[in-house]
Amino acid sequence: MQVYRLIHQLFFSFIIPQGDDDGVCYASIMKTFLCTLENDELDMHPDVPLFRQGRSKTASSPSTFMKQPVGKNYLINVGKDVASFLKLPDHSEYSTKSFLVEEVAPVSSMASVTYDYETHMKQHDNLGIKQEPVEPIETMEATTSQPLNNPLDEDDDMDLGNITSACTGVNEQTLRKYKRTWIEFKRIANVKKDTEPTKEDFATYLTIKGEGNSHGTLVTIYSHLNKMYKLIFKKQLSDYPELNKLLDSHIDADANAKKTSKRFTRQQLFQFLRDADDSNPQMLIRKVAAIMSFSGGISLQECRKLTMDSLKPCDNGYILKCENIMQRAHLHYGPTKLIPRYYEDGVSFARILDIYFESLTVDKVKTHGASPLIYSTRSFKNKGFQFCDSAMGKNTLIGLGKDIAAFLKLDEPELYTGLCFVQKNSKM
Repeated sequence: MQVYRLIHQLFFSFIIPQGDDDGVCYASIMKTFLCTLENDELDMHPDVPLFRQGRSKTASSPSTFMKQPVGKNYLINVGKDVASFLKLPDHSEYSTKSFLVEEVAPVSSMASVTYDYETHMKQHDNLGIKQEPVEPIETMEATTSQPLNNPLDEDDDMDLGNITSACTGVNEQTLRKYKRTWIEFKRIANVKKDTEPTKEDFATYLTIKGEGNSHGTLVTIYSHLNKMYKLIFKKQLSDYPELNKLLDSHIDADANAKKTSKRFTRQQLFQFLRDADDSNPQMLIRKVAAIMSFSGGISLQECRKLTMDSLKPCDNGYILKCENIMQRAHLHYGPTKLIPRYYEDGVSFARILDIYFESLTVDKVKTHGASPLIYSTRSFKNKGFQFCDSAMGKNTLIGLGKDIAAFLKLDEPELYTGLCFVQKNSKM
């Protein structure tokens, strides 16, 4: 039995990541859920169901969880309930697979929630919750998340299963990408069952996908559609010259966007570093990100790849290692850079980093070599903003340039994007 459990944990475990992802931390939600079960004095044995029924609030008692597990029919309808809450059209169509994603990004670099029953009980003995002893289960900590191996949610009007790698000349992984693009296209363009897509359908989908995606990504999507169009209907998208014009217009849009982006001058950066309040975690972390981007010659997005191991203290300050970030940093900056301790124009880069690390310690943020360098902040009741155990989210990090430009009262702050701190043609 123990062997079976060990094998089951080895092959069927996954990580619930801790970290800001568009304002959401999965691990924090799970921690809140487990603590609520605990506060309601429910069984927390490893072998009992995770999902429990709830009792609604009454005039005499608050809402609580109950020991009974959630019923099958209720779980099946969760997707419909969420879609209804979001006021999505056709919410009744959201079935049991509605939360499955096509690809799952590895989360090996992120902190995660692990549930150890024995440790949990030792930490909460003072709560007076009585638990029956159970046989301990050996645990094995997962280090990476495994991609979901889910079947394609194929339309029943088109047997995509008959299209195989053998008849297409591409490998199975590539073919699955083609099929996923085609399925998404039909849904977004609202292509009816048993109906051949029109030129307008393709144009609608490519226009929608063009928002927020680069020209290269859009070309890839076009290629996927073209391949499936050939396989299913024996036609090709080149029959519609208007679609090529749509792709070309996206090139022009990308070029215009690059022309309009702005960069901070050295004087503006130093002004921000002097004027912003170090005691404010929101200002302090923006200083750190700006220093990393400026010193390393990397974009704000690339700062997400920096870890605590990327910085090494030395007598003169800190050594920044960014050889694994981008080759661009090698060209003008080199793979390593000294972040100096001396003061220049009233600013010491290394001293700002000292203050940052001291603040992480005060706020009890757990750090190690592989943990992120750029942490997020959170507002706590009666305490104001503090650093927390999660990496700064991508969207927040990308928007730091805009925030700093607004602080400096510069014109068009929205144009200070990912490379706004990187100095052109400058060897740092």
